[in-house]
Amino acid sequence: MSTIELPIPPGSPVGRLMVDGGDAVTISSNDRISVVGKTGSGKSYLARNLVWEPLDRVVFHDWKAQEHEELNAPVLSTLDQVHEALFAESEEERLYKFVYVPEAGEHGLEAWDELCRLVYEKGDFHLIGDEIKGIYQQGNSVRAISDHHEKILTRGRSRGVGMTNLSQRPKKIPMECMSEAEHTFAFRLNLADDRKRLGEIFGSEHEDRLREIDSHRFLYYRIGMDEPREAGPI
Repeated sequence: MSTIELPIPPGSPVGRLMVDGGDAVTISSNDRISVVGKTGSGKSYLARNLVWEPLDRVVFHDWKAQEHEELNAPVLSTLDQVHEALFAESEEERLYKFVYVPEAGEHGLEAWDELCRLVYEKGDFHLIGDEIKGIYQQGNSVRAISDHHEKILTRGRSRGVGMTNLSQRPKKIPMECMSEAEHTFAFRLNLADDRKRLGEIFGSEHEDRLREIDSHRFLYYRIGMDEPREAGPI
């Protein structure tokens, strides 16, 4: 397991993150992280800088095929390739940092669950799921969380497996993605339903802050904090 430590003195940027009032952000590779916010707010950029860049064993699930060109890593397009990259007998053939851009037949929930299973079984890895709303939203409803996605969130820590879930619409993804997260980063949210969902994590008194927060700033919350802290821009 590796650890990223970002000491943050009051009003001072460290790396690309600043927390108002001063705080120390410590993120471990087997932590669960939730990042939500409207399109263009900076979710993927934050995940790249806070999780992808520092970690050595990480898979980026680029469901929308929009991020892989920025990541400077091998790009795989099938689950068979992912399996070979993770479990190849030869050390030279294994990959420890790569992007999975699923081909047309692997965009659904079943393929996502299989990716989660492979990462869980491998152990000592971090999985970044970009825009998972596209996996779980079904019309106006939300599918139940898949078995191995839930397994990473609830039992992954013991196997050294962490996860970062990103979504434009927190209301349109399983609640477990946020309720099981040690760290939550919430950018501006325009819709009341989405703000109410975050209110279940932060407290309803903070819902208006998610509507009024400046562009590219966000509220940061980790388990044990009395209330979220404002941070950014990144």
